[in-house]
Amino acid sequence: MSFNIITSFNRNIFKLFLKCFPVKKNKIIFNNFCGQGYGDNPKYIAEELLKRSNHLDLVWMVNDLNEAFPDGIRKVLASSKRAGYELATSRIIICNVKHALSFKKKKKQFYIQTWHGSFGLKYIEKDAQDKLTPGYLKKTIADSKNIDLLLSSSNWQTEEYKRAFWYDGEILEKGFPRNDILFNISKKRIENIKKELNIPLNKRILLYGPTFRDDLSINAYNIDLKTIKEELEIKTKEEWVVLVRFHPSIHFYANLFKGSFIIDVTSFPDGQEILAISDVLITDYSSNMIDFILMNKPVFLYASDIEEYKKERGLKPVYFELPFDLCQNNQELIDAIRKFKKNLYEIKLNNFRNKYHSFDDGHSSMNVVDYIIDKIC
Repeated sequence: MSFNIITSFNRNIFKLFLKCFPVKKNKIIFNNFCGQGYGDNPKYIAEELLKRSNHLDLVWMVNDLNEAFPDGIRKVLASSKRAGYELATSRIIICNVKHALSFKKKKKQFYIQTWHGSFGLKYIEKDAQDKLTPGYLKKTIADSKNIDLLLSSSNWQTEEYKRAFWYDGEILEKGFPRNDILFNISKKRIENIKKELNIPLNKRILLYGPTFRDDLSINAYNIDLKTIKEELEIKTKEEWVVLVRFHPSIHFYANLFKGSFIIDVTSFPDGQEILAISDVLITDYSSNMIDFILMNKPVFLYASDIEEYKKERGLKPVYFELPFDLCQNNQELIDAIRKFKKNLYEIKLNNFRNKYHSFDDGHSSMNVVDYIIDKIC
């Protein structure tokens, strides 16, 4: 008990100490999934900033200092006191996870919460508060009070922020910077990513990207990837490889699936690059499906535990209006792949888009950085 008291006392003294340091106008600090490397919305904002200016001090909070980063970005260990100093002296704070940062925002600091998912299909934050712990609620509400700007990728997401994020501040409706690559990725970049992952250039890619379960159960991940791959090869008369990417919250499931045709890309830092090189996505309740349809590519839903999931987390009515085949077992998924017709799928997508207004257009990074530079200058 005495150790905890001393630790808490020292932590409070350190926070008071940090108040003495002034905010540096040209410093911007980034946090991606609590230190999990160079990716998501923060990455694409940083890359656009690097193009625009060489006088900015860009700092990235990481769990692994050995991870490679572009020139022009300094790394700091997320759990270190140095990170506390960098955070306390940054003019702009950019983060993609609620209450991932423990800090008392100063008057001259500006906190941009980019969030990490397009419009949610499951209930989150205030909409799911009866399923969240008191500790989480306390932290996430406090975090919302710190936020100066939220980034929105759609009209539905804006409404979700207003309703469920305990937030009534400014929302920038310019899309998600991370989705720019889904519009703009070059053939050369696709080839380079494939080479990095040891994927033959002639093979097509199926991505299996499920979300997490609150109880961390693996029962729902009972998909028959081998048979699914074979069905795709029969249908397309081409060779396929399967990528598996779990949600960051369950990164420890990496390598759950075995097979010479399977590559686990859970630890690959940039999930949007994985989406961009993939030809087909199979997911369950993850909002990655909303990003994927920006490329007009096929999505299939494999939700073998849907009845349990509805009770556990809850699914919004729109989930059952999505333009994708909803499959609850492997045979249903196989049948959906066999019957898939591109022209009918595109009609469904267009009907869905008439309800869902995306702000993503391939220029989100530029628009967000325009806003940031205006705040700094």
